[in-house]
Amino acid sequence: MTEKRLEPWENESQKREFEDYAVKYRPEEMTILVLTNHNTFGGANYGWTGLRLGMLLLNAWTEEENPKIHREEFWLNALATREILNLYTQRTPKNSILKCQVRPLADETKTRRFLLMDAPKPAAHPKLEAILKRRNKPVVLNAEGLGIFTLDRENDWFQGEIDWLGRPARLTFDRLGPKKWEAAQETARALLASAAEWDQRVRGYAAAELMEPVSLIQEMGLDAIQVDTKGGFDFWFESCSSLGGHSLHVAGTLTGGPNFAGMEG
Repeated sequence: MTEKRLEPWENESQKREFEDYAVKYRPEEMTILVLTNHNTFGGANYGWTGLRLGMLLLNAWTEEENPKIHREEFWLNALATREILNLYTQRTPKNSILKCQVRPLADETKTRRFLLMDAPKPAAHPKLEAILKRRNKPVVLNAEGLGIFTLDRENDWFQGEIDWLGRPARLTFDRLGPKKWEAAQETARALLASAAEWDQRVRGYAAAELMEPVSLIQEMGLDAIQVDTKGGFDFWFESCSSLGGHSLHVAGTLTGGPNFAGMEG
């Protein structure tokens, strides 16, 4: 028994707004299979009737009756009520193969876009499954003087553990290519070479900026450090009940020192 199509609108006003938006897409529908990644639908209010525009950036798809795999960035868009868009999101799990009924964007000179016409459904496809298997293969990096780092695909960064003044802390840097990996690692090595000095500078700056007792900031455990390719760093400290359960974030550069401190969470 074929599942009844789930219309993305609830009333005539929403239907008209959907149709006004859909004119930029071709009228004919097609069935495609898509490979999702670590992204989810991002939604924003659209127009005045209560519809929301959801957009999901993907990079592998194929027509149901065509063996060719398209490896390109494309948008899977949806215009629907908040409830229906939430349902679409629930039925679009990460790292999965889905069958989607869509209408393609009419203007082929622009980035490819498809308008979702019904809720996605689970599907199987050998070639897409092979891509997914390769994508999920662990990527491990041995950084000299820092240790072993594993690619966190969801955040698109490498993550490992370092010893910071006798305590473990996470260290992360973005996946930007080998040359940039090395530049980010140099930032981390510079911090570690003078860990005691940087720890005091970061904590002292935070205490002065937030007008909190230095002793209180000193008690906060370091959770993670993020480094970039240009000598930038972000220190993240664990949440503290004395600060209302907030965590502490301090950012800066090797050349200029700390330049931002704020409470988060």
